[in-house]
Amino acid sequence: MLSDYSPPLYLTQLQLQRNEVIALMNLLNRLSESVKFVHEMAAEMPAGGQTAPIAGSCPYHQVFASLKKIWSST
Repeated sequence: MLSDYSPPLYLTQLQLQRNEVIALMNLLNRLSESVKFVHEMAAEMPAGGQTAPIAGSCPYHQVFASLKKIWSST
């Protein structure tokens, strides 16, 4: 009975290859940059959250509208 025991997955040792660690670090970097961008965009939003009609009232629409402006200017 004791020989049939296998520890839960969260207790087993995690082994990642080099490229997986690099991909994980890149993912975390992109995530942190996105959070920083959204935070900065929220700080620039006028009081009351009113934006241009094209952006809509949804925060996601506002972010996408801002990204669209940035991409179209490059």
